[in-house]
Amino acid sequence: MRRIMLGFAAISLLVMLVVLPVRAGYQVIHYWGTKGADTGQFHAPNGIDLDSTGNVYVADRFNDRVQVFDSTGNLLRFWTLPDTGIAEGLAINADDKIYVAQMIQERVLRYSSTGTLETTWGSAGPSPGEFNYPWGVAVGPDGSVYVVDYFNYRIQKFNQDGGLITTWGSQGSGPGQFDHPEGIAVGADGKVYVADSFNFRVQVFSDTGAFLAQFGGIGNSNGKFVWPHGVTLDGAGKIYVSDNTGRIQIFNSGYGFETSFGSYGTDVGQNRLALGLTVDGSGNVYVTDELVNRVQVFAPVRAPTPVPPPYVGGGATDFEEDHFPPTGWSVTGPAGRTELESYSPTHSLLLSGAGESVITPRIGKGDKLNFAMRVGDAGFYKMVRIDYSLDLYTWAFFGKYSVSAGLWSSIEADISDLPSQLYLRLSWDEFNDAGTTIYLDDIEVEADRGRVVSSGIISSGDYTGDGRSDIAIFRPQNGLWAVRGLGRTYYGQEGDIPVSGDYNGDGISDIAVYRPESGLWAVKNITRVYLGDSRLDPRPVPGDYNGDGTCDLRIFQGWTGAWLAPGESTIWFGTAGDKPIPADYDGDGNVDIAVFRPQNGLWAVRGLTRWYYGRAGDISLPGSYRWYESESRQTAFRDIPGLFRPETGLWAIRDITRLYFGSEGDTPVVGDFTGNSIDNLGIARLQSNPSGTGLWAIREVTRAYFGQKGDQAVTR
Repeated sequence: MRRIMLGFAAISLLVMLVVLPVRAGYQVIHYWGTKGADTGQFHAPNGIDLDSTGNVYVADRFNDRVQVFDSTGNLLRFWTLPDTGIAEGLAINADDKIYVAQMIQERVLRYSSTGTLETTWGSAGPSPGEFNYPWGVAVGPDGSVYVVDYFNYRIQKFNQDGGLITTWGSQGSGPGQFDHPEGIAVGADGKVYVADSFNFRVQVFSDTGAFLAQFGGIGNSNGKFVWPHGVTLDGAGKIYVSDNTGRIQIFNSGYGFETSFGSYGTDVGQNRLALGLTVDGSGNVYVTDELVNRVQVFAPVRAPTPVPPPYVGGGATDFEEDHFPPTGWSVTGPAGRTELESYSPTHSLLLSGAGESVITPRIGKGDKLNFAMRVGDAGFYKMVRIDYSLDLYTWAFFGKYSVSAGLWSSIEADISDLPSQLYLRLSWDEFNDAGTTIYLDDIEVEADRGRVVSSGIISSGDYTGDGRSDIAIFRPQNGLWAVRGLGRTYYGQEGDIPVSGDYNGDGISDIAVYRPESGLWAVKNITRVYLGDSRLDPRPVPGDYNGDGTCDLRIFQGWTGAWLAPGESTIWFGTAGDKPIPADYDGDGNVDIAVFRPQNGLWAVRGLTRWYYGRAGDISLPGSYRWYESESRQTAFRDIPGLFRPETGLWAIRDITRLYFGSEGDTPVVGDFTGNSIDNLGIARLQSNPSGTGLWAIREVTRAYFGQKGDQAVTR
């Protein structure tokens, strides 16, 4: 036997993160692969499955190997099958053992998750336990292994070590007979589903092979098939079937058609020959395409989750409760309560290895994270890592903390700049030395029960065309837009973000909204475009990025750092937790891509410069606060960093001034209210509490009352 080759990614790989509509109900979120023999490429991929951590295993048929990727398509490792055997079907059991059908050698191979060959069984022939082109593979809830025996027109069932349990089937079109069966899947109830390709149907059996039902029939209408190939089930028992039309059809547990997505072709979202199928716990469908040589991940387009009333509480535990984990808290890995060390009376939490963590309850608007920490003597690197999440799925890094060995130390972390309605995770850091022990106790998250401060100014607005910014509001409850001294109109709905700007170049700001739940960007009487992915924290950042005098549509995906624009390539700049602050920093008339990093006050302008200015909790407000050269008005403007500190009313303009104007809870507003091309500082008192009086105060310009509690300022 040829020695098994185990490899790791060492060259570039085509991996695309996209959000493309496929058909109502599903969209492509990732795809990867091209034809070839390099790592990350495919030659007729077939079987596909996921391990317990969500990694994707693909049977790369004519490259005689298995390739392993993360859920977004980054290559993790691969291994080559022995004896140049074609890799067909692939399935993974609950212990992350991988079963691969090897066509040329007419056998099944079992591997560990790292690619170590553990056992094989089978040989060529028609007898029980022998194969004539093994194709699909599936694992039952009891660990039994089911193999489609393609040219023997039967299903064979084995135990996890290859011992034959039973076989059923023969060539034909009657119940329990097959004509070129291909895909196979087993439900949580033990029912076995077989894609009976040349009979244009899916047959359903008990785990002993007793015929139960069939559905399908020849045709390309809903519920019909043109040579079905792949079949799989999700956790709810829904059945997914691929066929030669490029569609993936979904059936309920009663075998009734529900919906479909995909079509025939080579574009993203299309399939030429979809063979392998699998579904993750979020309902994302992974599809191998034998002829296009790629994997596509289709995600269901979910209806927006109703927003619960804001939670304003914090969370605290000293691990002395009569149950563990404490109510509302959770742990990962073997992290547990211990009496070996304690800062409080008797118990603390012990983290002793990778993957161990404790997660807080959902926090309203966090102010401070306090906890006691002690580390053992072993090792040099002994750190606890803190991350935050809005959904317990995607996590963003916050910071790391370490203390002297052998002593309990109290740590206070300022989390006031983090989003509201989040979770915090304290975990054993991946760079810790082996043997490191970390004890945590008296964890407390203090919540700010005041107003959640908005991210600041959204866009600029001269709604009358007189060259000056106007006082204006957007009322989310009913879509009201009101401009002082001009009038009012209705456009948008609750949940929309106002994104006014001059979209047609006539010198007047147009009314526009962005709808995060669907990605709709709508400019009144001008355009409607879909842009962004609601699951990746899309933030609209309109501006004149190309210097043509009109406002361009652009999205910053908060969780990935991607900047998106219609018809343009994605630009990657920033990381999770950064805030977008586009402005014209070099005075060339084009808006520059830039981010502010609250954790350390970093201002980073793409391709230009980096500053450190401000701190966590500040609202970043770049603007034209002075002439580029004070002696002349002939030189172009450029925007410079400015910030507003909500808790004190401090305004700080880099290299110009520091002053106090406003009070805690005020919304900062910046705009050219005098028409001299210099931005003025101001505040709007619109918060949803007794202080929300509707007062607008523009420093050295005007004071006026306009709007009511809960309105949003749309002056800039």
